[in-house]
Amino acid sequence: MQGVSSKIKKCLKFMQESNYSEAIKLLEKMIKKSPRDSQALSLLGQIQAKTGNFKEAIAALEKAKKHVALPGEVLSKLAYAYEKTNDYDKAIDLYKKCLEKNCHKGQILDGIGRTLTKKWDDYEALPYLFRAAEFVKDDPWVFNNIAYAAKRLGLYNYVDKYYREAFRADPKNQLYLSCLIFNSHSVPHFNLQNIQDLSKAYYNQYLAPIKKDMGFDFSKRKPKLKKRIGYVSGDLRSHPVAAYLLPILKGLLNDYDIYCYNTYELEDETTEEFKELAVKYTNLHEVDVYTAAQEIYDDEIDILFDMSGYTRGTRLDIFTLKPAPIQVSSIGYFGTLAMPEMDYILADAKVVKDGEEKYFTEKIYKMETCYTHCHYRDVKQERFETPAVKNGFITFGSMNNFYKVSPDIIAFWSELLKETPNSKLLVDAIAMKSESNKDYLIKTFKENGVSEDRLIVKSSKGRENFLKVFDEIDIALDPFPYGGGTTTFESLRKGVPIITLDADRWIGRQSADFIDVVGCNELIAKSKEEYKEKAVELAGDIDRLNNYRKTLKEKTENSKLSIGDYLPRYKKFLEDIQI
Repeated sequence: MQGVSSKIKKCLKFMQESNYSEAIKLLEKMIKKSPRDSQALSLLGQIQAKTGNFKEAIAALEKAKKHVALPGEVLSKLAYAYEKTNDYDKAIDLYKKCLEKNCHKGQILDGIGRTLTKKWDDYEALPYLFRAAEFVKDDPWVFNNIAYAAKRLGLYNYVDKYYREAFRADPKNQLYLSCLIFNSHSVPHFNLQNIQDLSKAYYNQYLAPIKKDMGFDFSKRKPKLKKRIGYVSGDLRSHPVAAYLLPILKGLLNDYDIYCYNTYELEDETTEEFKELAVKYTNLHEVDVYTAAQEIYDDEIDILFDMSGYTRGTRLDIFTLKPAPIQVSSIGYFGTLAMPEMDYILADAKVVKDGEEKYFTEKIYKMETCYTHCHYRDVKQERFETPAVKNGFITFGSMNNFYKVSPDIIAFWSELLKETPNSKLLVDAIAMKSESNKDYLIKTFKENGVSEDRLIVKSSKGRENFLKVFDEIDIALDPFPYGGGTTTFESLRKGVPIITLDADRWIGRQSADFIDVVGCNELIAKSKEEYKEKAVELAGDIDRLNNYRKTLKEKTENSKLSIGDYLPRYKKFLEDIQI
């Protein structure tokens, strides 16, 4: 290493003072005078990385690397810059070179694992992340990264353990506890009381402390020609929540004024539809809670809906300040929020059974039929004969997000495959886009006695291609305890019967709710053994499968799941809850 010049010392002083612009100016002058100055190039690259200028950081550090072997700490900055510019393979290669230099092993191992998850190589990432946790024992982000990778593989026990560790290490960060609550619905041995307790902990930790008297007085409002409904959501974009909400808003326009409050930074063509429908559209993503609540109060909203719950983009903090006289939890989440300020939750008698009201702090409004509607548009059926006729074997299928397919489900489906020798299982999930995750799936089935040739693994790109895969499936299999929602609608509208277990929680009862409305109760099991029996029996009845193929789409679209049938129920719900 060359001696440290006076100019480099001056740059280091600028850095200590966080005066990065002056440091960059001085370094650029030095490099202009001496383009091979590796010290200046290296320092410039490190500053650019620190200030988020990753492309500039890469340019400087790569030039420095040509002239001198970079120390491990500097090399890790280059790896991080490549990671941030989405050049994941280059980043991983450099992180591994840092390991050879014994540079900050815990951080580097985490960097490798974290970058692998960005490639969806979750199964390959986990060993690196577990090793990172051994070195960095109290880093919440390492625990978070483990939980994140584990979730995408349905490894709910690891998810629960490491989000708890992250929360323990950094209880100020709301992310860990909200993720823990969301995952709790996937844990078979958790019950409704466990889930409510976690929600109460979240409220007490993060929401109750921000409460203050905002001086909101709803009695001073003058009567309006139309009542105003506000929808707060992080999913006012291409998302199942948006697909549910848009046709409802179109049906309410004559009777209500609609206000939309987006709480997520992403917007797309679907967002534009909300902007056109709403009297007012506002993005509250980066607006502080008190300003956001004041704006909603000033908009004189009569009924305010939360459509996110404990999912990405949540702004439950706003509801804590009660900016509207009636506040409702709906659709975006499937359990209690444990917030005294939330007046109602929209449900029905099938997803919240009699006697379970004690597990909700909200007043449960139970629609007389299903609480939602079959909301996805443009589901075309192209096949009217079950694929087994042509294939000569039965194809079971799972099209769900893979985080619902736990090792328990794999073991259970393995038993089903062994009881139907002339069958295969098709799994289509975005998680299967990586070879390492495919290896995990195949390995886990092998451990349960099912060979690779019994599996068809896909990762369809785009909604159109995803829907076409249903044409390859004879019988869809619903996972549990976290069952399907949108995929169940899509399966029914593609004419594919779906076997489901009427589970012990809302999210595990959705499919049974939908199937019951369509009038196909014979597909609903009350126990795991019955689930298996129904699947085996149906696999042996080609005539029934063909009949479903010919009738399910029409039965679904003409049922009480249709928006035409749902909208009057929704309007009645709005009338019933108004003060």
